[in-house]
Amino acid sequence: MRILHIVPDLDPLSGGTTAYVVALAREQLARGDKPHILTLDQGGRTPSLSARELGLTALTSTRIKYRYAAGLRSWIRENSRNFDCAMIHGLWQYHCYGSAMGLRETGLPYFIFPHGMLDPWFKHQHPLKHLKKWCYWPWAEFRALASAQAVIFTTEAERIKARESFWLYSVLETVVSLGIEEPEIFPEETENFFGKFPAAKDRRLILFLGRIHPKKGVDILIQSFAQTLREEFRLVLAGPCDESYRSSLTAIARSLHVDHRIIWTGMLDGAAKAAALATAEVFVLPSHSENFGIAVVEALAAKCPVIISDKVDIHDAIRDTKSGLVCKDTVEGLSAAFTEWRELSSSEREKIGSNGRRCFEEKFTIRHSADLLGEVVKHPPDIRFRGWLPMVFYAISMIFILFFLCEIGLRVAGVMDQPLFRRDGQLGYVVAPAQSGAFLNQNRWEFNKLSMGAGPYDPAGHVNILLVGNSVIYGGNPLDQPQKPGPQLQSLAGGRVRVWPMATSGWHTGNEIAFLKKNGGALQNADALVWQLDSGDFDGKSSWSDPFQEPIHPPLIATWFLFGKYIIPRTWDRVFPPPGEPITKDMIEKNFQEFQKFIRILRARHPVLVILLAWYPQKVELLDAPAADRALYEKYGGLLKDMAQPPMLRFVDIAREPEWNAANYRDFIHENAVGSRVLAAIFLRELKKSLPLSP
Repeated sequence: MRILHIVPDLDPLSGGTTAYVVALAREQLARGDKPHILTLDQGGRTPSLSARELGLTALTSTRIKYRYAAGLRSWIRENSRNFDCAMIHGLWQYHCYGSAMGLRETGLPYFIFPHGMLDPWFKHQHPLKHLKKWCYWPWAEFRALASAQAVIFTTEAERIKARESFWLYSVLETVVSLGIEEPEIFPEETENFFGKFPAAKDRRLILFLGRIHPKKGVDILIQSFAQTLREEFRLVLAGPCDESYRSSLTAIARSLHVDHRIIWTGMLDGAAKAAALATAEVFVLPSHSENFGIAVVEALAAKCPVIISDKVDIHDAIRDTKSGLVCKDTVEGLSAAFTEWRELSSSEREKIGSNGRRCFEEKFTIRHSADLLGEVVKHPPDIRFRGWLPMVFYAISMIFILFFLCEIGLRVAGVMDQPLFRRDGQLGYVVAPAQSGAFLNQNRWEFNKLSMGAGPYDPAGHVNILLVGNSVIYGGNPLDQPQKPGPQLQSLAGGRVRVWPMATSGWHTGNEIAFLKKNGGALQNADALVWQLDSGDFDGKSSWSDPFQEPIHPPLIATWFLFGKYIIPRTWDRVFPPPGEPITKDMIEKNFQEFQKFIRILRARHPVLVILLAWYPQKVELLDAPAADRALYEKYGGLLKDMAQPPMLRFVDIAREPEWNAANYRDFIHENAVGSRVLAAIFLRELKKSLPLSP
């Protein structure tokens, strides 16, 4: 039989699905079938496979997570006659919807493995993401699943739970357990493993093997390990992990004083994985949701006993065959399992490992999985499970229901509580005066009658500091009002000091100069002017052009506004950059000279005004960045430094301040809450050199 397997990629970091697809294709090849793998390699992450082994086609896809591949449907139309059936692995990316639509056009029967991607756990843990999925479920994944010859679940539990994810549901269901190939044995690799990870030698090893993700319950694993297992135990965490999540896990371990007993190996495969399983006393997976658990089966095959949560859908097989212990996915449940394990004798533990090996041979070999799958292909199921909502009613009302729910949800959540702007012939545009609110009902923002990011303007009897800049000073929706640089500076300075932020997102020096000229009274009352500048500030004056980024009126339709604000700039503009006059070196130089001229005028008219030029780096312009990325920053930073004439005109290079580093950013340029306070502290330290600021 000629079988087409369709996957988003074959990257080992993608998890057990990749391993299963390759193993299944090899088994089918050994049986005389002709498997072929079609993948969207996302620009080259797919490893090469020998043509003698498996047929492989890798189509280039976009780099966004959805991985749209323009040539997918046409490839299927042109090549479908070369196959007898197709199998789509996974959901929620274009490989599923695009393939299903192409296969429907050609009439080639296809089967879909959701691989756990219909688990309702995601709906409960990430309701906003689930709402997003609902927006395209009726038009994409639902149609793909409804038209499949069969939707193949890996366990009966996965099949039942999938019905709870979406009430619009119509599929031909069946169950085929996954399997793995007979693992290779590498006797010499054990010593290599201990050589690479010497902290593991002569210790009792508790092994977690797989992608380290919040769903996997690694946090409760660390807590239970700390509570229950003594000094002779070591916890081996083997798998890819996001840096931010690893930091949070490390913080948990450090707070429990077990960080020195945790061994991080990174991803292991081949001989290294075999060595980890051979040296481990027990494999642990306390997952909150797991449709199958390929890593569990790998442990069984290696005669390594397992402790898994009852949320791993093969837990019944583990319990029935006495291949390990099953616990609740809680600290208490796993701690109880560790206590029970610790009290077992070595012979009892060895027997559990032997039971696991027998369980693998009977239930989870790739041969067994291929046998079951072959029967499904020959005799697809004919009983369709349907959700409770009548299809006709759904077709008529779905778009209105989703629209209504989105509108209500977004407004109740405070997503639409954002500042308004106004066009200004002199300034280009500016934040509208006299408004306040709270984005997401928690991040407060406030602008006074002069469009300053502060309370009512009242300079009398105070030491007044004007804080001028762009979106860095503006702060934006991610920061609460007290977290923004202006309020932070006022809080640190204390006493009679008042800070008046004059900034708008997207401003350049041309806008800022126009604002200062228009508000000469504020300059007259000011004791100091802090001017935040960066390497993009001399591009010219920004003009209002975007009703989504700088809305003038309250948006009438929330969903359309958010689509225009967040989706279009991240997708459409990457493919089709907005038109406009290109920025040249001569233009930048001219704008810089105009800035210099304004500073000279400012000093002449306000000789007692302390001016601080704060040169702010983008994240890519920090001191350890390549010289090419810092060229513009270094050039104009040097010119600004040359302008300085202390004590009344000062300059500070933020990148060279010891407390400023990459951890202070929330994206490529904007500071986070910690960075905002650090920035304010730098401003205050420099101002104190020229201005008496007593608390």
